Amino acid sequence: MPAVPTSRSPLSKQLSSEGIRHIDSAARANRFQSLLAKMAAFQQGAGPAPALAEFKQWKEDAAFERAIGRLLAKALLPR
Repeated sequence: MPAVPTSRSPLSKQLSSEGIRHIDSAARANRFQSLLAKMAAFQQGAGPAPALAEFKQWKEDAAFERAIGRLLAKALLPR
C-alpha cells in the first residue's frame, strides 16, 4: 500500500494536484528561461554570450531539482 501523507504531515503541504514542486521552482524556471533566451540571442548574433555564473547557477538548479525529486520519491514509497 502506498504511503499517503496525512493532512498534518509537513510533506502534505508541498503536495498539489499538479505534482510536487519546491517553493522556489518558479524562480529556477525563470532563470532557465532567461538563460535559454540569452543563448538563442547569442547564437543569432543578437546579444552577448551568457555569463559563466549563469551556467553554474543552472547546473546548481538542475542538481537541486533532481535531489528534491529523489527525496520526495523516497518519502512517498511504501514502508
